[in-house]
Amino acid sequence: MIYVMSDLHGCFEEFKKMLNKIGFGSSDELYIIGDVIDRGPSPIKLLKYIMEQPNIHLILGNHESMMIHSICNPELDKKETEKFNQSVDTKINRELWLKNGGVVTERQYMKLKKDDKIEVYNYLLSLPLLKEIRVQDKDYVLIHGGIYDGFIKDFESGSVSEDILWAYFQSLSKDDEIISGKTFVFGHTPTCEYGYDNKIISIGDKYLIDCGCVFGYSLGCLCLDDGECSYVKKY
Repeated sequence: MIYVMSDLHGCFEEFKKMLNKIGFGSSDELYIIGDVIDRGPSPIKLLKYIMEQPNIHLILGNHESMMIHSICNPELDKKETEKFNQSVDTKINRELWLKNGGVVTERQYMKLKKDDKIEVYNYLLSLPLLKEIRVQDKDYVLIHGGIYDGFIKDFESGSVSEDILWAYFQSLSKDDEIISGKTFVFGHTPTCEYGYDNKIISIGDKYLIDCGCVFGYSLGCLCLDDGECSYVKKY
């Protein structure tokens, strides 16, 4: 079975409970569409667990992007590290990251051994902006945030920008088809902000699956094989 989750935000216990609930095994595949770090209690523990699983695939979220732009390559020497940390861009990016829940992630990351830091850093750099998959003869596009003006042209040319990490929908309509023949799955914005009761939204060619776990609501999981939705309440 093929599953999709998003916006775990360090909620490791809820994540493990969800894996047990859906009976996730070695023959299954799980795609997480961004934001496994920040805000919650165990971001680095969760990230490292995901890194160790061959059948769990992480797609870049805006929080992973903020971390990448805020931490220095651990393989740089002392002089290069100081130059990176003192740059205006780094200071601006780090301030944005810490204001958006990055404090706990940074604290846990800094406690790692150098080899583990290198592994985490390189893993984050390798994350894709989006993922296209085919399940049961249906084509899915997995994106963390949303679409922006000019997205379709960029998508078709293979040059999508990081704007998809931050975008969200001003309104939802089943008539607003994005690309014919493709179903899109998004996270980033808790579904309660669209007026829904913290459940996965299915509307037209879109699924929105961030159910606001870290904010005290639920973790949602969508099975792409049969459309079944599973939920775990925040502890």
